[in-house]
Amino acid sequence: MSKIITILIVEDEMIIAANIAMQLSNLGYKILGIIPRADDVMPQIIQNQPDIILLDINLKSEIDGIEVAQLIQKEFKIPIIFLTANADEAHFNRAKSVNPYAFISKPYKKLDLQRAIELTIIRIEENKELEKNAVVNTETPFVLSDCIFVRSFDKMIKVALNDNRFTSPESHPYCQAKFMANQVVEKFIKENPNLSFEISSVSPVTVMGKSMSNRDDSTSSGLQYLIKNKIAPDDFIQALYDNDVSFAIVDVEDVAFATYKTATTMRLHGKDYLLTSETYKISDLNLMLNHQEPKDKASTIYKNDLATADLGIQFKPVKETLNNYSK
Repeated sequence: MSKIITILIVEDEMIIAANIAMQLSNLGYKILGIIPRADDVMPQIIQNQPDIILLDINLKSEIDGIEVAQLIQKEFKIPIIFLTANADEAHFNRAKSVNPYAFISKPYKKLDLQRAIELTIIRIEENKELEKNAVVNTETPFVLSDCIFVRSFDKMIKVALNDNRFTSPESHPYCQAKFMANQVVEKFIKENPNLSFEISSVSPVTVMGKSMSNRDDSTSSGLQYLIKNKIAPDDFIQALYDNDVSFAIVDVEDVAFATYKTATTMRLHGKDYLLTSETYKISDLNLMLNHQEPKDKASTIYKNDLATADLGIQFKPVKETLNNYSK
């Protein structure tokens, strides 16, 4: 099994922390958590010790990041990389007293973050070689993260992709409604095993493509218009652009066909079909909506095997879906 490098992020600016987590996950590292408060750091480390800690110097707590680092080093030998928006001489002299492995200035660049982590890993491996006199295989690949982070009030919650369905009070109202509907259906089926009829359902991801009706006021049509023209009517949409968020997409026609097949096919009782095609970053969605080629290849975040097998659906490529919208 490939070695997983685990990283704990201690940062009280949640947008920055979430962006760092996504960048590091895309690079193949496993994020153990995002901690915004200094007094939560030690309990988290005791429970699950990381390989590396990314620590903001200017935490809005009774003690700052440098003092947190001193507390950590009394109990653990964990490499620390400082994040700082204040690079003056006084802060630097205080910070270097705890022997950090690197400094990253904010606003940070992705390449600076990547290089700081890679250099830290090299030092970790060198230290292991010295301690154990063993040969370290630095060519071992890393395992991609198997989780996502969901914001819930003042903290980020880690959710494994193979966990049960998850929602929070801050989720989009549609997502909350879908979650509650699924819970009601599952509970009803469990409590009524001898029904004289069948219940099955579909769960589409982000629905896009050309509307099948004459109405252009659907949520997905509006979102496609915003992405195509890179319009940000609020901070939420702007954050999608700033973090180049990935979207799992399904074509509206595929959703209609799957709904029809699910409703008219026997022996599907209790099944919930995930309807999804490919996943692209929002920057690539913008390019394809303007009939340009995406910079990155499509990825597969969610699987559609069950819908493909039971319903006979061949999901449209996202490029085709978005080109149909923009015709």
